[in-house]
Amino acid sequence: MSDQDAIARFHAIWDGFSERARLIREDRTVLAINSVAEREGLTTGVRCIDAPPSGSHAGCRANLALRDGCAQYDLSVNGKRMRFWIPMDGCEDLYVHFSLPIH
Repeated sequence: MSDQDAIARFHAIWDGFSERARLIREDRTVLAINSVAEREGLTTGVRCIDAPPSGSHAGCRANLALRDGCAQYDLSVNGKRMRFWIPMDGCEDLYVHFSLPIH
C-alpha cells in the first residue's frame, strides 16, 4: 500500500476521533495527524520522539507493536493517560498512536 493510500485510510477513520491521533512510520516520522492533533499544533514530517517533553516517550511500545503485529498499550509516565500503538493493517512499517485521558 502506498503512503497516500495509508494516509487516506487513516483520515477516513481517525479524523472523527475525539482525541489526537497520528499515523507514524517505524523511523518515527509522523505521516498524518487527525483534525484534533492539527488544532493542537502537531505537524507532519517530524519525528514524534523529538517532540517535548522528552520524558513522555519513556516506555514507548511502537517497536513491540510493529514486531508482533498487534496493538500495544500502557499508562503514560504521569499515569494520567492510557497510550496505544496500533499497527496499520497491510503496512508493516506504519502504526497509529493515540492516548486517552483516564478520569
